[in-house]
Amino acid sequence: MGKSRLVYELARAGRIAGWRVLHGAAVASGTARPSLPFVELLRRYLGVDDAASSAEIRVRLEACSPTLGDQAHQAPLAALLDAADAEWQSLDPLSRRRRIVNAVVALLLGESHRQPVLLV
Repeated sequence: MGKSRLVYELARAGRIAGWRVLHGAAVASGTARPSLPFVELLRRYLGVDDAASSAEIRVRLEACSPTLGDQAHQAPLAALLDAADAEWQSLDPLSRRRRIVNAVVALLLGESHRQPVLLV
């Protein structure tokens, strides 16, 4: 059995067993955005597509507040989906990266407290 098939079977079994299966993919060429797998994962988690407005993204993130545990995580996740506000843009790149990582971790940990999570 190959790697792709193994991942497919794990994800399918996880959905059947009541796990939250979250997935994102990177493309081999065409984009240099290293965060793309997390962007896709977050879009699927929130149920928004590429055409979603910044306002819609913020509404969905607001609904995730109980999972996130801290409203401070909403701005970094919004930024990950290109829905950042002016205050976010004023932060230095290292601070932005650190806050994005912390927000993604908080989201995944929060979700894992509600149900088992499988990242693909």
